Amino acid sequence: MSSAFRNRSTMIALDVSISPQRKKLLRRFADGKTDKQIAREFGCRAALIAAQRQFMIDRLKISSQAELAVVAIELASWPGWQPQGRCRRDHQR
Repeated sequence: MSSAFRNRSTMIALDVSISPQRKKLLRRFADGKTDKQIAREFGCRAALIAAQRQFMIDRLKISSQAELAVVAIELASWPGWQPQGRCRRDHQR
């Protein structure tokens, strides 16, 4: 990961506070789960999850799934959590 990208995600982390519920969503987004999968887990409609995903992307100025995973690590991680799916490889370098 480039230092410029790391610095940008650190700046985002300092500027944004996220509710515990949105942190749960952010982790699931970073894991590559679909809106439908997340909606099933949360017991709500996929349209609501899609709206929350767009809100987070806009608020955090995220432009890719890999960047989403990095921001999730910065803002919503806990000990032992690693992004699953396609992005996991990017964070083990």
